[in-house]
Amino acid sequence: MPVEEVQLTRRSSIAQDLSRRKSTLLNRVVPIALIPAATTTTLLLMSSKGELPLGDDCSYPLPLFLLLTACISAGLIVQGVVSRRILDWACQDGYLGGAGESSSLVAGLEHLARALATMQVAALAAITLLLLYMAPHVQTVDAEADYYCEHGVLVFSVALMTVYWAFFGLALAAYCYVALVARKEARQEMEKRRREQEEDKV
Repeated sequence: MPVEEVQLTRRSSIAQDLSRRKSTLLNRVVPIALIPAATTTTLLLMSSKGELPLGDDCSYPLPLFLLLTACISAGLIVQGVVSRRILDWACQDGYLGGAGESSSLVAGLEHLARALATMQVAALAAITLLLLYMAPHVQTVDAEADYYCEHGVLVFSVALMTVYWAFFGLALAAYCYVALVARKEARQEMEKRRREQEEDKV
């Protein structure tokens, strides 16, 4: 085989291997944004009315929690973009070769992604608990009376939390199925094929 073809094949193999590594690393360092960018913008708009944390819109600190959630969600989006760019630069410089997967760069990005994702879930859980606490008392009619909360802020928060936890439950159920059932079935199938191959050899 000519030297040029050997070099071309080797470069292609290296590029494919690097692409697989990059894809694996992206799954580790890019956080999962549970709230889309459009919803994050809406959160910022809904929480920017009145004074924080207790303004004219709501006698509960609901706008403050919405603002914190929006800031964390925006941070997740930015961190995902930054992580992709960092991995692109690392790939160009050959930094991901060898032990790149266990480098301090990748570990740092992975810890940051996990921290932001955990903070987002915690913020959403805090909003849910606050809504449950508000439920027996809140009213949206008289802004001068106690326990008032603006109708739009309240309805948006309830709708967001309902949709979020519904899909979070579905995702959790799917994860449990894959972890407990699908993987077990796959291992059993692989074991069955291995036994069949051994029997064929005999």
